[in-house]
Amino acid sequence: MMANTMKSNGIGERDTILRSMHDTGLAAWFGGSLMGAVGLNGAAGKVGNPRERLAVSSIGWDRWAPVNLAAIGAHLIGATGILASERRRVVGQRGVGAMSVAKTALTVAALGATAYTRKLGKELEQAAEVPVEGVTEPSADTLLKSALCSDISGSPSGRCPY
Repeated sequence: MMANTMKSNGIGERDTILRSMHDTGLAAWFGGSLMGAVGLNGAAGKVGNPRERLAVSSIGWDRWAPVNLAAIGAHLIGATGILASERRRVVGQRGVGAMSVAKTALTVAALGATAYTRKLGKELEQAAEVPVEGVTEPSADTLLKSALCSDISGSPSGRCPY
């Protein structure tokens, strides 16, 4: 009886492709970012030469970026498609609209955090061979180089000679 009720009011209908895109895109986006933050950055922090650690991490993140973009795109296409196919339910069923707004806000916040961390990563990539303890932890040499180079931002190469 319940299955018939669900089928008759449309709640039980599912677009498998859109839901798969939504779920696998989100899983790849979150899982890949978590693996990179913990695994890639952690492994790069173990590279013997402190001046190579940022470069190793940057290479890994650059290789991940197109896959991450595809994962985010799949998630957004899936989410948009699901929202469109469930629009009557979003408007008509109590609480579903508010839940949809909350999920959209969370997705927008995640997009912002992803964009911001990518921007920071590109800045670290431009730092070239700065010695670091770990990819996200400066060393005493990092701080010294930063202090020495703070007045050289207008140099022709844009790089600090120290």
